[in-house]
Amino acid sequence: MPSVRHYSLLIRPAAALLVLLPLYAPASQHTARAEPADIAAVPAPAIRPLVRELVEYDEYTGRFAAVNRVDVRARVSGYLSAVDFTEGQP
Repeated sequence: MPSVRHYSLLIRPAAALLVLLPLYAPASQHTARAEPADIAAVPAPAIRPLVRELVEYDEYTGRFAAVNRVDVRARVSGYLSAVDFTEGQP
């Protein structure tokens, strides 16, 4: 098992490193700021955008189901003898 003295020999250099590291960080950033080199522009292909009307839509598959339900029941008895309207008539 390592002794306390062994741990103190490891802790002192680690503490010194933690104290000196923040002092080194700004200095390293200062040297990293070099003058940007003049880089020649690289020609890139370009096209004109198209202007046209766009209809957005999405297709989904699924089923429709009624939320409410209605039961139509006759309140009288008898037979239907004539239909005096056409479908879709107001």
